[in-house]
Amino acid sequence: MRGETITFDGHRLNDRFFVGEVAVGMPEYAPRIEDREFADGSRVRGMRLGSPEVSVQLVAKPIYGRAARETLSELVSWLHVDGPKQLSLSSDGGLWRMCVPIGAPQIGDNEWNDRVTVTFRQVEPALYGERHEVTVPSGAAITFVVGGDYPTLPSISTDDATRDSTTRQWGVRLDDGNVMRVTIPVSVTSTVEMDCLWRTCLVNGATTTPTLLSDWFVLEPGAHVVRNDMGAGDCTLSWYERWHR
Repeated sequence: MRGETITFDGHRLNDRFFVGEVAVGMPEYAPRIEDREFADGSRVRGMRLGSPEVSVQLVAKPIYGRAARETLSELVSWLHVDGPKQLSLSSDGGLWRMCVPIGAPQIGDNEWNDRVTVTFRQVEPALYGERHEVTVPSGAAITFVVGGDYPTLPSISTDDATRDSTTRQWGVRLDDGNVMRVTIPVSVTSTVEMDCLWRTCLVNGATTTPTLLSDWFVLEPGAHVVRNDMGAGDCTLSWYERWHR
C-alpha cells in the first residue's frame, strides 16, 4: 500500500517523511497442542492467533538547513517507547492497532541516507475501534451491546464503592456468570479501578488482587447484562470495540 497517512504514539510520520510501501502481515494461526495420555499423537485444544507485523518504508522530507540524519534521529526518539502504543493507518478506516517497534530501523544505503524501513509488531491480532462506556447504578442491572466482531476486555471504575458489611467486598457480575470483586480494607467510600486487559486492580490507588472467585471479564460482541453484585456504589464499565481483520 502507498499513500498512507500514519500516526504512531501521537506522531504523524507524514509530517517528516514521504511514506512508501506499507506491508501489513496476516496473523499466523498456531494450534494449542497437548500430548495424549494413553495414545500416540497429540490433541488439538484450539487455535491461537499470533502477532502480525507492519513494515513501513519512509523517505525523509527535505527541510532547509536540516540534514536527513537529524530527521532520522527524531524518528528514533519517537520509536523509543516503554510498551505498546497506538498505530493508525489511514487505510484502516478509523481503526487502530496496538504496536511496538521491533529491531533497529533499517537505513537505506545511499549518499543522502534519507531512507529508512521501520517494522512494528502488532501485539494483538485485533484492531481497536470506538470507545464506549455505561454507568451501572448501585444495586441495579443494566443491559448494553458490544459492537465489533472480536472479544474485548473492559475496565471497571468507581469512586463511590462501599464494601459489603459482612464480606468487606465490592464487586460486579456479568451476565449472571463471572464476577469481579475486591476486598476494601476501610469502611469509608473508596475508589476502585480494574483493568481486564492488563489485569491490574487498584483500591484507593494501591495495587491489590481480586478475590479468588473473580474472573477477568471478556465481552463477546452482542448483548450483555452487568449489575452491582456486592456492596454499593455506582460504577462505570468501559471498553473498545475490537475488529478482526
